[in-house]
Amino acid sequence: MALRKLDKTKWGERDTFDGLLADIRIRSAEFEQQRYISHDIIERFKHIGVYRALVPTCYGGDEKTPMEFLQMVESISEADGSAGWVASFGMNPAYLSALPADTVKQVWADGPDVVFAGGVFPPQTADYADGQFTVRGRWPFGSGCMSAELIGVGIMPAGMHTDTQPLPRMAVMPRRAVQIEQTWDMVGMVGTGSHDIVVNGVKVPQEWTFIRGGKTQYRCPVFPLSGVVVCHPSIGGYHAWASTRSPAGGTRHRRRSYIDNRCPQPRRTGIRPNRHGKSGGKGTVIEGVFLRIHRRCLGCDYNGGSPVRPSN
Repeated sequence: MALRKLDKTKWGERDTFDGLLADIRIRSAEFEQQRYISHDIIERFKHIGVYRALVPTCYGGDEKTPMEFLQMVESISEADGSAGWVASFGMNPAYLSALPADTVKQVWADGPDVVFAGGVFPPQTADYADGQFTVRGRWPFGSGCMSAELIGVGIMPAGMHTDTQPLPRMAVMPRRAVQIEQTWDMVGMVGTGSHDIVVNGVKVPQEWTFIRGGKTQYRCPVFPLSGVVVCHPSIGGYHAWASTRSPAGGTRHRRRSYIDNRCPQPRRTGIRPNRHGKSGGKGTVIEGVFLRIHRRCLGCDYNGGSPVRPSN
């Protein structure tokens, strides 16, 4: 039902993209068993441009349009919901561009294919002294953290006078500075690797922090749609599931795979996803949301120009 078909030549050529999707489908059980997307798949995401898609060209990025980015996320999500969820974090420039200008340059100094993951809530109090924060605490739901190069965690400054609104900051640090505790034991979306991030007294310079929801160094049409981006794996997954309802639409295994990947539930509580609910009415609602999102993205796309604009 897409308003515009994905141009696979913009994502590493058709054969490369189709080969990646085929491997993701085959290895879906592997992702669930290990509870994260395998590192070599993340490297292939980099190769096709998932993480540089929204990075400005001045840093070596591709500056894809919102429609191009969302269609890529949908396509990967049709192969595996968890893989699509992790791919949607190619949205990370919407967050990293809120760092100071000199820091943003450092983030992409060695190339635009930077994988960023993190957890914001609950924000932990961080002492501030001599221009840096002392960060410690635990943050759950760190999707994609197993293959990230940079990790961000939510903090509330202590000992720092500021007139800004009380939004949490994110402290950004190298992956090697944190510990990942593999606590993600769920039914559904297991492959997202949304484990706990643990930080023990790491010193983070103020210039490597930003206010979440604050002003960014540049603007891109897809940035205001960041909430939409993270729901797109569900839409892509729905399309995969819906295709199995027709005689030629796939196998029972593929339908079961999607259902198992669509809604995370705590395994230890014994709660099971609703696998037997009626889907007809829900499908109509999902398709309506899908069309509205795509039309919004079409309105954001620029015709023949860079989608990225400096912030004033």
